[in-house]
Order: sequence, then C-alpha cells, then structure tokens
Amino acid sequence: MARILYIEDDPNLTQLLGEIFLPSKGFRVEIAHDGLEGVEKARRWRPDLILLDLLLPQLDGLTVMKTLKQDLATQDIPVIAITALPTRQNRQLVEAAGGRAFVPKPFHPNDLLNLIRQNLPQPELVHS
Repeated sequence: MARILYIEDDPNLTQLLGEIFLPSKGFRVEIAHDGLEGVEKARRWRPDLILLDLLLPQLDGLTVMKTLKQDLATQDIPVIAITALPTRQNRQLVEAAGGRAFVPKPFHPNDLLNLIRQNLPQPELVHS
C-alpha cells in the first residue's frame, strides 16, 4: 500500500483528501499541517509520494521542497505541488525545486488521483 504525506494547512482539504478520498482508494495517508511538521514527517516516515501545498505556515512549500531535495534520505520522494496561485512563475519555481507536477486549486479529486498514480515509484519500491 503506497504511503502519501499530505502537507496542507486547510482543514477542509485535509478532511476531504487526507481522511476520506485517498484512504478509500487504498493509500495510507499522513497529514502535516505546516512546513516544519511536513519536513519532520517526511524524514521520519519516508512516504512514497508527497502532496505539498505551496502556501504553508512555518515553512512555505518551496522551502519544504528544497529542504527535502537536499536531504539524501528524502531527495528521491516525488513531490506534487498544489497551489491556489497557479502562476507561470510558481510553476517554474516548482520545477526548479524538483517538483514532479503542479496542480492548481481547485482541482477534481479524480484528476489528482490519476496524477498520484502516474508519479508513484515502481510497485517494488513502494512500502507495504
């Protein structure tokens, strides 16, 4: 079962995706509510994929991504950035920081689910 770390400060989205939608699709989900907690959980839990809001308290999403990509223990974890500010500049910053995909809010959960499945590591590398 793939493990997803969802770093998001909006309780409505964590409720929808992290507690209802993704677990019902067979994913184990951990939630972090700010950037610092997200970095700590990523290092400790080593998820198979990270969903990362860009506008976060403590550490913004780009800083979280750069921090994780500089750490040997977390640098290979695919990151999908999610943002309410889908500008060209933000897209470029996400790509430069090592993000795999860029999802503007609002999004359809099934579209995000397809993107998650496309970006998960090969099955033999996914935690069970």
